Formats: sequence, structure tokens, C-alpha cells
Amino acid sequence: GVGGKIARFIEPKSRVAVIEAVEDADEAGLPLCVIGGGSNMLVSDENFNGVVVRDARRDIHVLDEAAPSEDGIDLQSGAHLVHINAEAGCNWDDFVSHTISLGLEGVEGLSGIPGTVGASVVQNIGAYGQEVSQS
Repeated sequence: GVGGKIARFIEPKSRVAVIEAVEDADEAGLPLCVIGGGSNMLVSDENFNGVVVRDARRDIHVLDEAAPSEDGIDLQSGAHLVHINAEAGCNWDDFVSHTISLGLEGVEGLSGIPGTVGASVVQNIGAYGQEVSQS
């Protein structure tokens, strides 16, 4: 087989459960590895005697339409802005598809990139001259 055994694997589905999993591992003095989708990982053949937390929070919802100005228009570009909350464990391409289904623009050029929303920010994913930090 490929990869060793994991002592404990947890998929928390709430913010509180993520925090508890991390705190429990810390209090027990166990090694901790927090992952998203795992699409960009190389795993050792040796066993991991710690805790692996895979974020299973996948909710996406529109918070509001907002912008730096009171009328909801970005002062620099003139575009209407919408704030969307996508949880860290949400598949990135599912997030992009969801924004497209709402008729929103801005991240559609980043479709097809593997990973999660949480990793997209940490890794500043990009393609075709566009990066998530610019979207």
C-alpha cells in the first residue's frame, strides 16, 4: 500500500468541533496535521502516531451585498460587490460553480483548481494570470 496508518482521523463539521479536535490533540501532546482535501499531499509510508483533522465544513452562503461605499459599488472598479461566506473545507471548484450559478463574476477564471477554499487563501491559488488574492 501507499502511506502509513494514522492513529486518529477526525472530520469535524462545525467550527467548534475543529477547535475541539485541535485542542484535544494539543492537550494530549499528540502531533497534529490539519488538511483540506488532501489533493496536494505526499504521505509517508511510516505510521503517523498523531491526529489528522480534515475540515468537513462545506457550507456556502451569501452574507450581503456590500462595498466600501454606501450604494454597494466598489469605488475603484465601479463593480457591485457581494460578500460570500464559504467554509474552509468547501471544495474550491464547488465554490466557483456556486458563484457562477448566482450570476456572480470574479473567480470563474480559477475554476478547475484542486483543493479547498481554506487552502486557496493560504496557497494564493492562481491560473491564467489571475490569483485568488486579486478576486
